[in-house]
Amino acid sequence: MSLANYDELALALADWINRDDLAGRIGDFVTLCESRLNRLLRVGQMEREVEFAFDGGARDFELPPDFLEARLVAVAEGRGGTMRLLAPGSLAGAPAPGGYAIAGDRLRFAPEAARGGGARLVYYAALPPLVREGSNWLLARHPDIYLHGALAEAEAYVRNPEKLALWRGLQEQSLEQLRAADRLARWSGGTLATDPAVAGR
Repeated sequence: MSLANYDELALALADWINRDDLAGRIGDFVTLCESRLNRLLRVGQMEREVEFAFDGGARDFELPPDFLEARLVAVAEGRGGTMRLLAPGSLAGAPAPGGYAIAGDRLRFAPEAARGGGARLVYYAALPPLVREGSNWLLARHPDIYLHGALAEAEAYVRNPEKLALWRGLQEQSLEQLRAADRLARWSGGTLATDPAVAGR
């Protein structure tokens, strides 16, 4: 059976669960699976990039709606250095050294940092929801992670700890294999170099 989109995944889940009384809950199981994955998973396929322009002195911006975690904040132009993370409270009073803070759903830059033309944010983005989008990169490449995760949520719902442990264990195994493959893809085959702008801090 193919698992290329949400409808095919839902059919597979219905077959594996094999309970008519849970048919209406399959979308919930997939959504709960995604919620857990968004807390646990950080791999290269989740990285997105966005730029912010300090036009008119603006230095307070709304984070992207799919933002999970910042990976890098740097000066946008040329080979500008990485900005340093500041405590949100340090931006409320006297001008802080160049840097940024994340407060709620806002990305805020210190006055000194905002004197340039703009900043670049590289961040981890949430998985595009299957229920809405139909498919995403994780389902296309690793359908077992979705299948096992949603089955675990189904067993949690019916309070079956033995099967919950089985499916959760299989999902965790697949997640660790994905993380290991991601580390190899991103860090093998080259020499790791440090950013001089960061090393001196």
